[in-house]
Amino acid sequence: MIDTFLFVKLRRFFTGQEAVTSVLGTALFEALPSYKVVVETAQVEDDGFGFDDVEEAHREENEAKQFIASSDSRQAAAFYASYMDQTYRDILYKRLILETLKAAPEEDIPLPVFIDRIGAEMESRHLLTGTDMSAKKESWKAVLHELIDNKAGNSLFRLGLMDVGFSSMVQMRGNSIWGLSSEEVSAICREYVLSIMGDAAINHDLVPLQKADLEDVSPGGVEYSYTFSDSDEKNYKKAFIPTRVNGSNKRIEYVQRIAEKCGLKTDPDFVTKFMEGRLQGVDGNFLLQ
Repeated sequence: MIDTFLFVKLRRFFTGQEAVTSVLGTALFEALPSYKVVVETAQVEDDGFGFDDVEEAHREENEAKQFIASSDSRQAAAFYASYMDQTYRDILYKRLILETLKAAPEEDIPLPVFIDRIGAEMESRHLLTGTDMSAKKESWKAVLHELIDNKAGNSLFRLGLMDVGFSSMVQMRGNSIWGLSSEEVSAICREYVLSIMGDAAINHDLVPLQKADLEDVSPGGVEYSYTFSDSDEKNYKKAFIPTRVNGSNKRIEYVQRIAEKCGLKTDPDFVTKFMEGRLQGVDGNFLLQ
């Protein structure tokens, strides 16, 4: 009889210097005052008793916050400054998006209207300090970053603080073959939308973004576009359904799991027809048209 031993190597959990220092730096930076109190004094004329009354007036002047962090390495200090600026701005923009959502009583807010509101908040709160910053560009970057990074653990989506959906003008229909209600079909299509947004396939023609701007909102600044079935990886084009016959992708695999739960066939051809909207039920319903 052979005894089997499991050897486990223990090591210290490494969090990285920048992340920990950034959390501490952010807390200290928030505690700094953003204004200074100016005291102005003025003497009042003699009241007849030989004493001059002095009046004091207090007013507040906005003042830029400054935070100094030291390091033994100039390279590490430079990297930390850039790292903290990015992480702090991400937190600030998340808070701004959340506060703008809370202030909106409407159920359906068109994306351009929502972005204009965020831009107005940026200007009113004096958040645009850089020479190349504009309210329109920064508000688009803030929202695009959340839409593209919707699977991240600290995204507003994953935290349950933000969601996307279809306009009330879009009427989803159920599918009788699969036994899916209109709400369930809408939920499936929402997952499609989140997946496509995760590939940075979002039209932002209303504001021109340079390569450096795109690097702030998507990995490597890469943007994809989608076609129905003709993919072209060299030109960053992805296909909604597989280009190859009986091929597969993550959307096909997602629907295959749904089909399995519904007790239906899970072969790619059947699922692809479902995604194309070519499976007609008794009542004439389609998934997509």
